[in-house]
Amino acid sequence: FSVASVRIPIQDKFLDFIKNKIVIGYYGAHATWVDYELIKKIADYKPHIYTVIMIGNAQEYAHSFHHDNITWIEHQTYDKLPTYLSYFDICMIPFKLTDMIRGCDPIKFYEYLATGKPVITTAIEPLLKYNKITYFMNHHNYSSIIDQAHHDMKDSTKITERIKVAKNNSWSSKAEMILTKIIRYDIEISILYPPYIIWDRMFQRPQQMLTHLSKKKGVRSVFIDYQISSERHINKNLILVQNYEQAKKYLLGDIVLYYNNPQFSKELSKYKYDKVIFELVDNPVDEFSCWMDDIQNAITTADYVYITYNAILSLVST
Repeated sequence: FSVASVRIPIQDKFLDFIKNKIVIGYYGAHATWVDYELIKKIADYKPHIYTVIMIGNAQEYAHSFHHDNITWIEHQTYDKLPTYLSYFDICMIPFKLTDMIRGCDPIKFYEYLATGKPVITTAIEPLLKYNKITYFMNHHNYSSIIDQAHHDMKDSTKITERIKVAKNNSWSSKAEMILTKIIRYDIEISILYPPYIIWDRMFQRPQQMLTHLSKKKGVRSVFIDYQISSERHINKNLILVQNYEQAKKYLLGDIVLYYNNPQFSKELSKYKYDKVIFELVDNPVDEFSCWMDDIQNAITTADYVYITYNAILSLVST
């Protein structure tokens, strides 16, 4: 995402809308945890100077509304996001501070920082430690926060600090952290992700994690996606297959089953594996309440639990 530090040429009608304004941008799910009232206030603030871009419109989330100073752009594939991000001047994470969101650690925060651009966000707890480079907003101070972020856009010291934080939290770093906990480098290991996410729909945590792990020496990543028409080799050690039977021929060495849908814990007996990693995702419970009944079972049956937010610890017992 560091390539988005400078504008990347694109043919898109939103360019006519932003003109010479300072762009305050967001990309991601337009779900219930997004604070749309705060976004309206931001869009109302100095519309002759600032404009708002919202990327991520999709059928699953119908929360867009008309505002003269907001441009809504449909969901974009992960590889296109850096191009759109390159047109952001100020990046934002306008999440409601629900019990679940307070503790989430949004990937987009580090992707934003990789560009060196200022990030305005609500007070999400894991991000508070980055207070020297982050601008925390709410319904009362958003105007002054926007102006401060605007003022600091070209501050070379802050740009360097933002990029440094992004590098320290890259997917390569995260993958390395998990890998060192579960394997030794002198053995061969296969990481299997069972059917749940569509590979080409959104490039989410599992795709990113498996991509980076597949680049490690002696590691193979296998991703099951029922919707692909045939096997695909993303690289020599990252393989997409249609079902578990196809996956078996690629599974060598110790097999680690890695999943993040709690309901899958009921399907573990159908798979052969040596270790299980269950990842607690950072979606609010009110969006995926059906998961809560299965979270305890997933935690109990896993060898490792990778927690992407802290607040869930208050809801489940490990």
